[in-house]
Amino acid sequence: MDKNLNERCELSFYKELYPLSHENQTIVMDITTGKIYLKKLLHTYTKEVYEELSHVHSVWIANIHACFETDEGLVVMEEWINGRTLEEALQDPAFNEEDRRKAALDLCEAMKFLHGCQPSIIHRDIKASNVMIDDTGRARLIDFNAAKLVHKEEERDTVLIGTEGYAAPEQYGFHASDERTDIYAAGKLLEIMFPSDQKVRKVIRKATRMEMQERYRNADEMERSLKHAFGIYDVPGFRQRDPARRALALLIYFILVMIPFLFNTMEAHMSKAVQTVLWFLLEAVLVDLFANVTGFFEKHHFFARKSFSLQVFGYLLTALIIFIVFCIVYYSLDQIV
Repeated sequence: MDKNLNERCELSFYKELYPLSHENQTIVMDITTGKIYLKKLLHTYTKEVYEELSHVHSVWIANIHACFETDEGLVVMEEWINGRTLEEALQDPAFNEEDRRKAALDLCEAMKFLHGCQPSIIHRDIKASNVMIDDTGRARLIDFNAAKLVHKEEERDTVLIGTEGYAAPEQYGFHASDERTDIYAAGKLLEIMFPSDQKVRKVIRKATRMEMQERYRNADEMERSLKHAFGIYDVPGFRQRDPARRALALLIYFILVMIPFLFNTMEAHMSKAVQTVLWFLLEAVLVDLFANVTGFFEKHHFFARKSFSLQVFGYLLTALIIFIVFCIVYYSLDQIV
């Protein structure tokens, strides 16, 4: 069957219910399933983005059910979300500090999902009116008209797109936009959501730096810093709801607790050199755990802006310094006793 004819047939399955005040947007119903969708006719779009989104699903975004290219533009069938925009919610005094914090963390989850797609999807127009608060209280990212797929070989954006006040410098053609472009816009949104929270201001300053390499490297780092600003300290392995990850984390923590007891029972069968190496490695793991929970290295500019290998070096160097201090103190106390 001809592709255009096939798409026209599929479009005929959607019954228009009523138009919205937004131009080219209509509430429709799939007559085969009875489900309600938001039908959009787009004139500015990247078709590949909508095709990718039509194959994935997340509770953090407005999911794309289908898309059809016509002579008039791209027809998109998007999940209908009951709720209000974050822009509207921020005008409501009942939308309290706790609600704002939840919305900020939900936005990080939405960015993590989009950036984790293969290839990564960059929204490029994160702002209060493009975040919906659904009827369960969850914040969800909508409107992918400006979105693009990340192509590492690009040197700069060829199309200037975004919203003034939110758009990062690279969106004006200085560099190619990537995940850090969304982080910049999210930082600008946080300025509106938390105008007087000094702890969040630190997160905002890092997220909105002019130089891309000085911002958070990814949404996960930004989320972790936000949680610390909010006084939330998640234990690694339990940040996500995946049972397999949590089971593995429990196993690792159990092994960490048992290692000292194993050393005591096997000490006679190990040389001093082996014992020293094992104790150092155990301490390095504990330093990594501490840094992961508290965001220690992310708060220090030198380590935060560099590569993963430099962060590993930071963990090991810190562990070595602590280990040497411990040995000196232990030896000194042993001499006194």
